[in-house]
Amino acid sequence: MSDTCAAITAHRDRFARKLNCRALQLRLSGYSAQVHRAALPPVARTVHAAQARVAERAMLAQGRRRCGATSVLRELRASGVRVATMSVALIGREDGLVAHRPTPFVCTTDSRHADPIEENQLARRFGLNDCLQLDRVRVGDMTYIPTHAGRLYLVKLLDLASRRVVSWALGTGLATVLWLTALRRMLAWRPPA
Repeated sequence: MSDTCAAITAHRDRFARKLNCRALQLRLSGYSAQVHRAALPPVARTVHAAQARVAERAMLAQGRRRCGATSVLRELRASGVRVATMSVALIGREDGLVAHRPTPFVCTTDSRHADPIEENQLARRFGLNDCLQLDRVRVGDMTYIPTHAGRLYLVKLLDLASRRVVSWALGTGLATVLWLTALRRMLAWRPPA
């Protein structure tokens, strides 16, 4: 039991619990929960925590890493283990067990357009023998980077002979402007011969 709850309990004959809790900025329900928890024998608390820990590890070992604390709690209660939601979350945190959220799939290729498609000049000749000269063949790619603020899109242009990035552009949307920015930078930084 915390020092605050111990002080409230020590003075409960002189002052009402509600008044003590208000004075010490503690909710009455929080005080009652701590007193109830302190009344439980330590062995019972340890057994409940151990049962929950074993069950949670078993669920995650089965390959269901997407289970959060609420799903684990639901299954624990269904199997007869009495444990609180916060206990399950705390046990998971202590053990370093983290539920993995699946990354949503985003299709970034739009093949259904009326724009003209250029003929493939390179014809899959990516070897050094085919493009030994620097600044002769450039290739580009676009990828997205997931961040907390949202997706960032990265366009990069490489020189095929040196395998060096000759230009790049970063933006928040799938726009032609990114490619044009990367091309302009390439022409400014490292123009072709």
